[in-house]
Order: sequence, then C-alpha cells, then structure tokens
Amino acid sequence: MLTSSDISEFLAQLGERIPQLATRDRTADALVHFGHLTPYQKLRLVSGHTHGLRLGNYRVLDRLGGGTVGTVFTAIHPFLKRKVAVKVLTFEGEHRSAAAERFLEESAILARLNHPHVVGILDAGTTVAEGRDESLWYTVLELVDGGDIEHFVYDHGAQPLPQACEWGRQIALGLRAIHEAGIVHRDVKPGNLLLTASRSVKIADFGLARQPASMRTPCQSLLGTLDFSAPEQLQDPTTVGPPADIYSLGVTLFWMLTGKLPYPEGLGLMELTDFILKSSPRRLKEVRTGLPAEIDDLIGRMLNRNPGHRPGAVEVAELLGPYAKVEGEIAGLELQSSVRHLEQALAAKAIQTAEAYAALLSTLALTVAKRPGESVDHQRRISAYVHRLAQALGKSPRWVVLADPIAQDELASVARIHDLGLVDLPDALLAVAAGERTPSEEHQYRTHPLRGDAILENLASKYGSGMTFLRSLRAVVRHHHERWDGNGYPDRLGSVNIPLAARIVAIADGYDVLRGETGTVRVGHIDAILILEKQSGTIYDPSLLQQLRSCHHDWDAIFKLIPDSGEGEVLELT
Repeated sequence: MLTSSDISEFLAQLGERIPQLATRDRTADALVHFGHLTPYQKLRLVSGHTHGLRLGNYRVLDRLGGGTVGTVFTAIHPFLKRKVAVKVLTFEGEHRSAAAERFLEESAILARLNHPHVVGILDAGTTVAEGRDESLWYTVLELVDGGDIEHFVYDHGAQPLPQACEWGRQIALGLRAIHEAGIVHRDVKPGNLLLTASRSVKIADFGLARQPASMRTPCQSLLGTLDFSAPEQLQDPTTVGPPADIYSLGVTLFWMLTGKLPYPEGLGLMELTDFILKSSPRRLKEVRTGLPAEIDDLIGRMLNRNPGHRPGAVEVAELLGPYAKVEGEIAGLELQSSVRHLEQALAAKAIQTAEAYAALLSTLALTVAKRPGESVDHQRRISAYVHRLAQALGKSPRWVVLADPIAQDELASVARIHDLGLVDLPDALLAVAAGERTPSEEHQYRTHPLRGDAILENLASKYGSGMTFLRSLRAVVRHHHERWDGNGYPDRLGSVNIPLAARIVAIADGYDVLRGETGTVRVGHIDAILILEKQSGTIYDPSLLQQLRSCHHDWDAIFKLIPDSGEGEVLELT
C-alpha cells in the first residue's frame, strides 16, 4: 500500500516515537494520523481483509457506494497522484458469469464514448490475490466528486427552471451521443446523473445499457428503476430503444422541477407498475404552476406512453436550450444552429440505416425461402398475421410498446425470417416431416434457432452500430420455439421471460402450420383458432390469444389472399 518514499517519510515523522508502535492498531492509527492511510484502508488492513485494496496500479482509498453490478471506490495512482473512481464487480452466486459478461460490456460501452456529459473510462483489468481463487474485475473511471442530482435535490429541494433545464439539456446531449453509438442506457435516473465541482452533469452507471443486437438481458432481473422506467421497459425490456431513455429523462425533469414523480403518491409496487402500464402520467402544470407552457408540453411529450410519439434527444436539447442556465457553452441561436445541423446529419444516417435494413431482410428472407418446406408466401402470411395482431395489441394500454406503427412494421418485417437458422441445416434433414424424424434428427433440427442467432451475432459484431433492429430480429430468430410453460427450446424460457416479439411470431407460425403451408387447408380457420386456444398457457401466451379474438377473422382473410401458388394478393390492413 505504501511506496518506499512513503515509508521513509512516515519514519521521519515518527522520529523517537517509533518504539511506541507496539501493536497493529497503534501503527495503523499513526499511519492514518500522518495521512498515509485512510480510515477505510486501516479497517481493511487491521482486519486482514486486504484483497482488492490494490487494483492494478491503483490504491483503493474509500468506498463510494454500490452500482447495478458492482461497488464503486475512490482510488489513487501512487505516482501520478490522480484520484479516480474504480468500479469492482461484486456480483456473487449462480449468475456471476453472466454478471461478469455484462460488466465487461459496460466497460466496452464506455470505451466507445467520449463526451463531456458521459463519465469517461480510463482503464480496466483483473487482479487475483495470493491464495485466492476468484478474480476481481474492475474498471477505472474519471472521478466525478460533486455528488449526484438525487442527493442534490433532496438537500436543496425542487430546482429553479433555468437549472433544471440546463441539467436536462446536458443529459439530452449525453444521451444523443449514447444513442448515436447504438446504445440504450435503460437506467436514466437522478442517482445515475453525477455532478462535477462546477455542477455540470455526467451520465453514469451503464450496467444495464444494451449494445446493438445484444441478447444479454438477464430474465431474472428488473431492468431499470421502476419509478423512472418507460411502460415498454416493463413489458418487454429486451426490445426497448432510445425512446425509453427519453421517457426516463422526462420523469427526471419532472422530479427536478417538483420534487415529486408524475404518478399518484402512495402507490405500492404493484399499483405503480399497473399505473405506468395503463395510465398517463400527471402533467407538470398539475403539480407546479407558473412554468412555461412549452416546458409542460415538452415533458408531456417525453412521457407519452407511445414510444413513437416522444421527441428525440436532439429535439429535447434544442427545446430546453432557451430556458437553460448556460455558462461557457453554446447558447441561444448558436445552440439552435448546431442542433439543426446535427438533425440533418442524423436524418441522412437514418435513411442509410433504413436502406441497409431493408436490403438485409430481403436477402435473408429469399435465402430462407429456398429451403425445403419454406416459401416466400409462407413468409408473407406470417408477416401479415403478425402485423395485424400487432395493430390490435397496440390499441391496448397493456401493449404500449406496439402503439407506434413503426414498431408494428418492424416486427412484421423481422417475422418473415424467424426460421433463419434453417439455412444452416442439410436439405435431407428438412425434407423429413416433423413427426418422422429420428431422435438424432430432431435434436439437430432443434439447433436451428441457435444457428440463426449465430448468423445474426456475426452480423451484429461487424455492423451492429448501424443496425439496432438486429435486437428484435435476434429475439424472434432465437426464441420463437420457446413455450409459455418453459418446455420449449433452445433456452427453456417461460412466460414473460420470452421476448414479446417471439411470443407473437410463435402464434402466427402455429396458425399457419395448422392451416397448411402448401395452400391446402388441413383444418379450417375456426378449428385452427380453437386448437391454439386449447394450447393457451402451455405453448402460447394466454393474453395474446385473448387479443387475437378481436382480429382472428383477418387472419382467415390473409390465409386465403396469400396462397402458396405465388399468385395471391398482398393483404393491406389498416
């Protein structure tokens, strides 16, 4: 813990009092007194718990607090004399390996970002103490020592409009950089918004962030803090996008300006969850009067339950700018000009991404359609079924994640290639009917979701930063054979742990199989619906089948209008 020069200085400070240090405690107290140890270091050293006091080139000074998957300490480089924050993975138990993977992912995310309103990463590594088996994973971050917005508001109360808008503007600019990198933070809240000594904001704690096409959402965990989570995040956290962060920022702005949340007070956990899923939050003007109508309207849009109706981070920064307390940064007309330039660049990027998305899906769909037992028309029917059910679900408060037509279209598009993994299986195996496969053949067939996911994993590793849609595509490809009762494959997920997109596609695929993939009806429409409902709660999601009742006749029309002859009319339902 000490350099040779530290020890020499300590001995010189003691002088003739060296003989008085007859015990460990006295020596430790003296080291603290002369500033060579901190009280935290002393407690650890005297108790013999020294593992983790030295992390690479850094000495741990004190414990700051706990994050999502780790504990944060202050530390110092002994030669550079620079203080830093060090985050150490402390997750234990059966899911430690998954937590370590997420911890490393957080480090990789931070390494890709370089923005004044995002906490920067300086280093990362592992350390193993002598005589111990486990390693300690750690990341070294810039030290932001002004506390966080949560404690600041608790100590000082609701903030004046200029201060809240300035913080909101900085957070929005940080989120813009995060979203441009293809990342969704998913845990924006006052406690994760750190303040510098000059009261500038930096976004921290990326332990729940998701990179493009990542499938690493732990099904056992509640992602994000409930009070600040968007409705779609509570429904299906595997597919949330940047609008979820905007919602969380809206709640944060509301809380900074009022000291209250935009929900009725006194709600329990289940009541609050139900309210967020089914009801609209309060308006700002209901809690605090005298604020500009433009700010009330902006926060109202940010808290819209439909993700597609929320503004983007760029627009939020632009609209908050005129009301912000800006010191030493771009303001007024300069800010608006800068934001407009950025919007144009993002629009061009969005067009390129959309074109790449359409081209990739078309290529993959044609490849799958050439496999035995598959066809272009089967894909078209699945896509149409899914689109119609998604439209019906989007009208219900329970499924706000599908309220946006863009989300409905994306789900219908990815549904076409749910069986992507079949391209990696031999023709002879695919030619064997489902009930006639040997156990070995069936085992090989059941690997196709994993094979398809591996194809998309490779695409994500090369092009993921520009293709965030791969996330929902991978959810469908990997999980459409999971069962509601947990007896499906490949991961034996159950109930709501199965991504919503995969649950919807599974019902559509099951219906089309019952009707007959060659255009020849095996069972009639009503019989097919009854068979699906008998499998409610075992194979299929009961709530989705219940919603299907409102539009099942459209599925019959789709089946008749898109036969496998290739001459069918494409059904357009609005």
